[in-house]
Amino acid sequence: PFFVIATQNPIEQEGTYPLPEAQLDRFMFNIKVDYPTLEDERLIVSMSTRSEKPDLSKVLSAERILAWQNHPEIARWMDYDQTFTLEDIRASEVLARGQGRPFVIEVDGRAIGRIGLNAFQERDATCSLYVFIGEADVGGKHLGREAILVLLGHAFEDLGMRLVELWGLAGNERALHTYERCGFRREARLRERSLRREGWYEDHVVMSVTRPEYEIARAAFSVGAE
Repeated sequence: PFFVIATQNPIEQEGTYPLPEAQLDRFMFNIKVDYPTLEDERLIVSMSTRSEKPDLSKVLSAERILAWQNHPEIARWMDYDQTFTLEDIRASEVLARGQGRPFVIEVDGRAIGRIGLNAFQERDATCSLYVFIGEADVGGKHLGREAILVLLGHAFEDLGMRLVELWGLAGNERALHTYERCGFRREARLRERSLRREGWYEDHVVMSVTRPEYEIARAAFSVGAE
């Protein structure tokens, strides 16, 4: 499915022509945009040519990401199999931006975790989601759930995804429960996929969510349903 947007300009403007009748009947509606007023023109000029620059501030550093990803609990539940260096973090950030859409979870100007989409399958309109909260003092505030719902909205509404999937360790029931409250359904349990330091293997749980399932979860969160 697709839709077409076209502009039709007056013939007096050089290089532009009105659409012929055979093309006009392909469109469902027509929006007429009049010439802007003098006040609107001044606003357009001020927004596009002014020298003022937005005040940007860094909310997350490579060093902070390094501390998060090397934290024993985060490394445990994210199933990391190495101790990271700054070089590893910088390289992974470049890779993440090139192959997906990484974001920072920020609260009141403070970075508290990471979330993102990757593994996009254009033909199937699917992708994968990952998330972790790096700051231990923000637990129990539903921030991870809220961040997941916001990103799912981006995936379904802006990117046109049909399904978003993820996987988690079977022992991380708290995270799996959060995913379920965001609309994810458990699809499969993959036996003995991750070697633990204690010498045993842990299962993976594969989950996915469709747009209708996400919309139900988002509505429940909006009204404060538990």
